[in-house]
Amino acid sequence: MDISICSDTLPARYGVKKAYDLLAKAGFTAIDWSLYEYEWKENEKNIFEYDLDYIIDYFTPELNAIKEAGLKIALAHAPFPSYNMNDPDFTDYCIECYKKVIMLCEYAGCPQLV
Repeated sequence: MDISICSDTLPARYGVKKAYDLLAKAGFTAIDWSLYEYEWKENEKNIFEYDLDYIIDYFTPELNAIKEAGLKIALAHAPFPSYNMNDPDFTDYCIECYKKVIMLCEYAGCPQLV
C-alpha cells in the first residue's frame, strides 16, 4: 500500500525538487498531484490553453523531481471550477482544457483524476 499526500502548494513554496524530496523523506510513497494550482484566472492565459507539447515541457521538471524522489502519482486534482450554469462558453472552455489535463495525466502515468 502507498501512503499518499496532496502536494498542494509545496512545490511553489519550496521548489519542485526540495518539495518532493521532503515528502519522500517524511515517508510518503505517492502524491495527490495538485493541478488545481492552475485554476482559471480572469485575464490570464491558463497553462492548459497551450498545445500538449508545451504543457508537457512545462511540467517535465516537476515530473522528473517526483520520479527522482522515488514518489509516484496516485491521482491528480484538476483545476476548478469546471462548470458554470450561467456561462456555457466558460463550461466549453473548461472542457477543452480538461482534455489536455487528461492527456497530461496519461503522459505522467497518473491513473486517476478528480
